[in-house]
Amino acid sequence: MSRAHFHIRHPSLIVIVALVSCLIGWASSTETQATTICDTDPAAVPFGPTVDPTLLNALIDTLGAIDVNSTSNQNVSLLYGHTLHVTLDSLIDLGGADFIVMPGFGSLEVELAIPGWNANLLTSMSHAACRNCSAEFDSCTNGCDSSYNSCCDFIACDLYCGPIWLACNTGCTGAFPICETSVLACVGEGAGVDFLLSGYNFGLSFSNASVTQTADICVTAECDVPNPLESTIADVNGFALHLFPTGDILGIGSWLNGIISSLVNWALSIESTIAGFFVTGEGNGVLILPFAVDIATDGCQPVQEVIDCAGGGCSTVDRPPAAIGRRANLLFYGLPVAFLLGLMLWRRKR
Repeated sequence: MSRAHFHIRHPSLIVIVALVSCLIGWASSTETQATTICDTDPAAVPFGPTVDPTLLNALIDTLGAIDVNSTSNQNVSLLYGHTLHVTLDSLIDLGGADFIVMPGFGSLEVELAIPGWNANLLTSMSHAACRNCSAEFDSCTNGCDSSYNSCCDFIACDLYCGPIWLACNTGCTGAFPICETSVLACVGEGAGVDFLLSGYNFGLSFSNASVTQTADICVTAECDVPNPLESTIADVNGFALHLFPTGDILGIGSWLNGIISSLVNWALSIESTIAGFFVTGEGNGVLILPFAVDIATDGCQPVQEVIDCAGGGCSTVDRPPAAIGRRANLLFYGLPVAFLLGLMLWRRKR
């Protein structure tokens, strides 16, 4: 499937990209488990949800790939003028992400598969031009000659104008070594700044990632469908930091990058942080919420288990899903995820 590619140049995106990269890099795997109301409510009735992420994935697919390319400039003022250029180049295929649902009797597992991502930070320098001593010397001597020609417009003018011309040329000759010293300092300072700040290529990448959340599905004694979150698992594969050049014959750069990547991945594997990122303050699963309305309804009416709980008296044994209800369910996936999240929270407050 072809993806739409477009360029975004906005400083705020750099912050978003940095935050997302930090969150992804914090862990290779994390999981939290909880006992839910479906386990503790003796009157809870489990049922199998009917959900389909087809249209939701189609909506995500329209996002395509986002290519963030932004350069910022910073003046470096020492004895001479220098400018540091910092370029962020990042590509993430948001349209390649997919919701994968695995409904079961009394449970729903939702996985968000995230394609690989890479981000690179490159630095380079530019410098103010150093002095051109030859051009300055030529300009100086030409000025001496012009002054001499203006001065020597009478008989025996050399007796007066000659010493002035000689002094002028002597000054030009004496200034030339000073100029060359200044050029050497300018070139040396530029080389030093280049060595310290230019030519760096910092990178972060991973081959693929996924976040999986499992919720219990039941109707409680109050005839509510809470979809309580049971577990959250996050996996990142191929996480790598690129801090050292990899072109050396001995492969030292690649070895160092691998060691540092492993250490960072181990040191920042914080399960509570990752779990908290995908769980709302009310304890709901971020990946479950887009499907919450569809779990509790069949088309425009509640699921049969809710009707039974409320005293509808209809049997739930071998209940075939109604085709019209399934088609109506698909309408929910054309709505933005934010709308579904807001609707779910509004229903919980009532």
